[in-house]
Amino acid sequence: QTSLALLEKLPSLWMLLVDPFEYAEESYFAGEPARLAVTSGLADTVWNRLRPFRSRTVLASQLSVDASEWVQPGLLDLVFIDGDHS
Repeated sequence: QTSLALLEKLPSLWMLLVDPFEYAEESYFAGEPARLAVTSGLADTVWNRLRPFRSRTVLASQLSVDASEWVQPGLLDLVFIDGDHS
């Protein structure tokens, strides 16, 4: 919800979103077992919600540590971490 609210309020905002969704190993959700139960189909739900903003969003379905390898230093103005991405 936070991402959608920011995209709606800030028309010049470009956003990179990273989440492994259902592609993550089960151990990734060890700290959040309730999240594992709701990840099935979550990627599709997020894509559908972001559809109006697809020209300003990139959604990477991978672990944060993997995405960090292709994000160049200085590329991002702000990093918002909404959970444990260790």
